[in-house]
Amino acid sequence: PPPPPSALIHNCTSLTLHRHLQSGPCLLQFHAPWCGPCRQLSPVLNDVTVRAAGAFRLCRVDADEDRGMMDCMGVTGLPTMFACRGGRVVAKMVGGPKSEDDFKSFIMKLMAPDSASGEGEEDEDSELAMLSDGLLRRCTTMPFSKQEAVTSAVKSLHGKCTTVNVVKKLIANAIDKPRKEMYWRVDRVKLGGKLDSAGFKLLSLAGFAPSPSGSTLSLSGPWIDVGLLSHVLG
Repeated sequence: PPPPPSALIHNCTSLTLHRHLQSGPCLLQFHAPWCGPCRQLSPVLNDVTVRAAGAFRLCRVDADEDRGMMDCMGVTGLPTMFACRGGRVVAKMVGGPKSEDDFKSFIMKLMAPDSASGEGEEDEDSELAMLSDGLLRRCTTMPFSKQEAVTSAVKSLHGKCTTVNVVKKLIANAIDKPRKEMYWRVDRVKLGGKLDSAGFKLLSLAGFAPSPSGSTLSLSGPWIDVGLLSHVLG
């Protein structure tokens, strides 16, 4: 049987959105209770989401309650919608669809598999790339205490350019290609002396779990955790 509406439609904040971004495609809607067009659009989105039978989730963010998320995503008018897939923003719509075809095109970008989307990393729209980056950095699963630990670990890398560059590259791969399992594993032996204990610790804090032997790290936790680490490293 298809999933019930309660499993597909969610009210989210930047602290809870990451759970849904990790679970599959999401239609992210910014709205407000006082927004007339939002109230008109919401039942339509509910209906489309339920009829899609689990192909994507509808995640709503109250712009008044989460101004930080609104600013991070560059939302200046309501309603604003984002099609998110693989932790990336693949389409944006401001003010609701202008036509039925316009809306169908938006939904198809949300549901299309990566291989059929026609989107290459090289030609990705620059605005969408910036929005994806903002979304990733805002939706971190790290508690504040862990963020402090990451910041402290980053400071310990001061002057260690080689380690910093290696860590940045590993993080970039995990962020840019979150569904490619080859980037979920870091082999310390293969890296030789390019990744010292400080860099290894930093990746552990970001969600890469060390093996019992300590020779490898695997991204077994939420991959989106690495967004904060990327932001701290700059």
